[in-house]
Amino acid sequence: SGSTIKGTLSALRKLDSAIEARWHVRLDLVPEHLNASRGGPRFGYPQSLAQDMIGWLRARQPTIALLVEVMYEAGLRIDEAVHLRWDKIDVGRGIVEVKGKGGAVRTVALLNPDVLARLPNRGRLWVFSPSRAGIRLAQHWIALAADALGWEGEAGAHRLRATFAERFLQVQMAAGKSERQARGELSRALGHRRV
Repeated sequence: SGSTIKGTLSALRKLDSAIEARWHVRLDLVPEHLNASRGGPRFGYPQSLAQDMIGWLRARQPTIALLVEVMYEAGLRIDEAVHLRWDKIDVGRGIVEVKGKGGAVRTVALLNPDVLARLPNRGRLWVFSPSRAGIRLAQHWIALAADALGWEGEAGAHRLRATFAERFLQVQMAAGKSERQARGELSRALGHRRV
């Protein structure tokens, strides 16, 4: 049945991803034509769609658009982005300090730091509304934007993190780093314990 096939493909994608992440080996267990049918990169949104989502949200929910843009430019988890504090942002250097999973603190440089100058609530402690309701609202609008723009895959905030990862690797390798070095830098930027 269709759901069994989708479940099997999903399991193969996860296995493929786990092997690639752990061993830096691509096996491509899922045939490319099946990946291509999803309309973009294997895990993240296509960059053009992510940018269109930000534009779509900017016209409807400007604050959520800025939250999404920070996630897109810094690879933050939604919880990390919602809990951004002004005393942890250096607009001039284009960096933010976030507390990630397990309370680990890391500093992240945004790929496009210009977004920091446009963030709301200057002079307050929190940039956004650090609440479960704020997270649910952002997730809701991200899904609406993806749907409105014709995304056929599963929509979600975490895909923005994957899109950042793809962009980050491109930037690092274009700067002359080897793939291994770039993946190490990416792992640190994303706050992964393993490098």
